[in-house]
Amino acid sequence: MTAQIPPAFRPFRLLAIDPGFAALGIVAAWGRRILASQSTRLVRGLYIVATLAIVIGPLLVALGITWSRDLEFGAVLVFAGGLLLFGLIAATRLSDLFRHRRARIAGGLALASLAVSMVLAVRYAVGMRFGITPVGIPEMARTHGLLNAFGFALPGLLAPRLDR
Repeated sequence: MTAQIPPAFRPFRLLAIDPGFAALGIVAAWGRRILASQSTRLVRGLYIVATLAIVIGPLLVALGITWSRDLEFGAVLVFAGGLLLFGLIAATRLSDLFRHRRARIAGGLALASLAVSMVLAVRYAVGMRFGITPVGIPEMARTHGLLNAFGFALPGLLAPRLDR
């Protein structure tokens, strides 16, 4: 017999299985390379801000889904903003982060997919916050979810491995 999850905690289950959590692994794996590169103090500071947003963002999103549309909206903006900032930092240093062409291609695919995926997430959050539902959960699973899993997470986690 499986334990029943109280309705208030169901968003946490949804987020726990979200491939977006691969972002934490990618930020850690790529972050070592960003911090080890010839990055300026500003870039290092922006990387730390992006990392904090990526770490606390999913928890805030889950709390917002559970208790407050305003918190959910703000949390999505924080999380997506952190991921986009990380993507911008990584994109400007892609050739420094990865020596091998195949790793740079995988990294570039991951970053391009991340940008599109975060636009979809923000579009969904705006729709939910302002009562305009441009997309539903099934469409988000087909677009945002698949893009996160196979466009961002898979090549993003493979890129450091392909660089060996």
